[in-house]
Amino acid sequence: MLKKIIQFLYFLFVASVFIGPAISFNIFYPLRIITPVVFLFTSVFYLQSKQKSKSSLLKTFFWVFTFLYFILTVLSSIVGYVSLSIIPDFNDLFNFLMVFILMSTLLLIYEIDFKRFFEILLRSVLFMYIVFVVICVIEFITGFHFSSSIFHATNINIPTGFFTNPNDLACVFTLMFIFLLTHYKLKFNILIIIVTILHLAIVFYTSSRISLIVIMLYFALFKTKKFVSFSFFVVILFFVFKSKLPASFNQNLNLLEKSLTLSKNDNSKNIRQNLYLHGLYSVKNSFGLGYGVNASSFYYKSLRGDKGIKNIINPHSYQIELLINSGVVVLFCYLILNFYIFFLLVKKSKYEQAFHVIFFNISLFSSSSSLFVWPIYLFLFIYFIWADDKIALIEND
Repeated sequence: MLKKIIQFLYFLFVASVFIGPAISFNIFYPLRIITPVVFLFTSVFYLQSKQKSKSSLLKTFFWVFTFLYFILTVLSSIVGYVSLSIIPDFNDLFNFLMVFILMSTLLLIYEIDFKRFFEILLRSVLFMYIVFVVICVIEFITGFHFSSSIFHATNINIPTGFFTNPNDLACVFTLMFIFLLTHYKLKFNILIIIVTILHLAIVFYTSSRISLIVIMLYFALFKTKKFVSFSFFVVILFFVFKSKLPASFNQNLNLLEKSLTLSKNDNSKNIRQNLYLHGLYSVKNSFGLGYGVNASSFYYKSLRGDKGIKNIINPHSYQIELLINSGVVVLFCYLILNFYIFFLLVKKSKYEQAFHVIFFNISLFSSSSSLFVWPIYLFLFIYFIWADDKIALIEND
């Protein structure tokens, strides 16, 4: 009985990471309720456990990054208050605390109950991927959106899933897709082809070129034998049914075609470049310390004149957001952690898994917020699992 309760709790925990604030009551939503419960549960078990896993440099560094990220970002809020009069919103502080609890909980579970949790994690990601597909299809057909979506209460049928905007959906949705293909070593058959076409259609309709690039790179590098024939099949299928697509889809196609054209008049590309450039300039203004919890939007607002960002206050990059909010030290630790995970996977000849770290960081250049796109921390943890030695316990079963 206790075993089933723990398994169900783990499932709710993982599912809540993907659902986020899409289903909420006032300030409460599943993640904010379930994560602290699981954290307390695992903390008690950790303290009572006599058999703790062996320490490793990677695990130690992950803990160091987790604590530095939390402590230095909170301290950076002092810089933000003094220099830009930034007072962090309560909701942002609450979410940032949840990020720390989430990462700590994952690491504690890794210490005491890794095997059972990883098995639940795999099933949960697969289940949530199916849920995402269903929700996206419903959004496309009916125009329904959760209250967290920017398209809520509109007739726009562009999918956002459980997230605020289409880019966040495309980012997480694609990370789930390539993770499932890699971990389960799925080969092309009729079902996988149908799912892949459906996935491409959904991502295509979000107009997320970064996610499309990630998918193409993944297939080109690791599904080479099937990539050419599959691409040819998709192109033929698209042109056969193009005339039967809704007008809104064709409009979106034209917008995407323009967005994929790298020209001097590409406003989206130019705005992103300016956002990244001013994000790098923030190092000088904050003395490399950052401005604090979710301060990036306030930083961009503080820039006088147009600055080529068209009033956009979203960094459109997790890495740049980390630099602005948390400072140089935290960003450096994050990059070193990712590089070390990549290095360990290459050393073990797990090249496909290693490239997931690269795909992950490329995808984060379309993510909108470190405080609301919770699954990014779950995927970072998955790559950590792949790289650390304990994964061999499951692979050898």
